[in-house]
Amino acid sequence: MARTTCNCGETLTNHLAPNDIQLVVYTRKEWEEICKRGSIEPWIIPFPRYDVWRCPVCKRIAVYDWSNPVPLLEYELEGMDKHSEEEAEDCHKATMTQIVCKCGTELMEKQDTDDIELLVYTDIEWENEICVGDIVEPSKIRPPHYSVWRCPKCERIMVYEGETLIKVYVLEKSRIFP
Repeated sequence: MARTTCNCGETLTNHLAPNDIQLVVYTRKEWEEICKRGSIEPWIIPFPRYDVWRCPVCKRIAVYDWSNPVPLLEYELEGMDKHSEEEAEDCHKATMTQIVCKCGTELMEKQDTDDIELLVYTDIEWENEICVGDIVEPSKIRPPHYSVWRCPKCERIMVYEGETLIKVYVLEKSRIFP
């Protein structure tokens, strides 16, 4: 895929490499499997399971299967401006080991579910920091700037900077979930 149109009307393209449209997203479990090798040659790191694009205008996120130009999932920003700061804190609570989603689901770092904690890098970060040189030592790869969690119950995606919730995405459209 090289070009698509966001729901807001913005034309998105990944013609530039690296670009600010694509996100490199692995689950914590997928990344741990990759890192078990000890050292990694950047060109043999497997592609993430999904191709994820973010619109620079409206910030929507579209999740694609690599073989289909129609998104499997589309997320939009939840209107945090509709809540006061106090209400926002009540909706999403976080500690170092646990996050409680607005729907009441508790998300923990060491949960058995494969795709709760996500490692997200922009395409630019990925190309400029990970895919440089011949061999990458997994222990020397800096963690993503943001902590990203997906609620398996309501499909919200919560983005944290440190322990501060900065964005919440809600599922707008899905070809996977009814």
